[in-house]
Amino acid sequence: MKVNWDGKILSVSNCELAHSGVGLGMKLDGGNVVLILKELDFLLLGRDQLANTFNFIRAHRSLPGLGSFTVFTIVCDQGYQGSQSSLNSAGDIATLANIADYCLNSTADAYCVIQDQLVSPGLRIVCTSQRLFGATPLDLPVEVRSPDNAIFKYLSSDDDTVVFLTLHCARVSQSPIYRLGQLLDTHRDNGLLRRGGCGKRAS
Repeated sequence: MKVNWDGKILSVSNCELAHSGVGLGMKLDGGNVVLILKELDFLLLGRDQLANTFNFIRAHRSLPGLGSFTVFTIVCDQGYQGSQSSLNSAGDIATLANIADYCLNSTADAYCVIQDQLVSPGLRIVCTSQRLFGATPLDLPVEVRSPDNAIFKYLSSDDDTVVFLTLHCARVSQSPIYRLGQLLDTHRDNGLLRRGGCGKRAS
């Protein structure tokens, strides 16, 4: 492993609870952390830090002034991966901690989420499915997307519309499902939407 001249390699215990705690500590110190997990199941061991420790941080500190903490993991959802590779409900873990959970589906939403959310104030989970390994990337032009990369509209016609919901939220009013109804009933030039492309998210 190559480290920049001013970088460090931290050797910590092989325990996701410790990894999550170290990540939150580095975030408190203004660092930008990405914790990469082999499987979503491993995150169960770190949920106390994600929920309780992060709630304590939120209650006493201003998040915009802190660093970034992203958990990037793989969802093993093929149904036969073994007893410790069967959890596919990243949204449930995100709900426990009241944090965002982005599920990557295609080239465009992967690019946008990684560009805008991978390193940004706060805490989030970003995951991809093992089902996509070896598959041809779904590369479609984006017609419309929400500024927070929760909703991507790819194809539409008089009869059908293809929309990907990448973000899970604990609050119903912030949920992509809730907002999807608003989106489909609203003219696409409404300020909630953004035409194609993947730039920095709106504030």
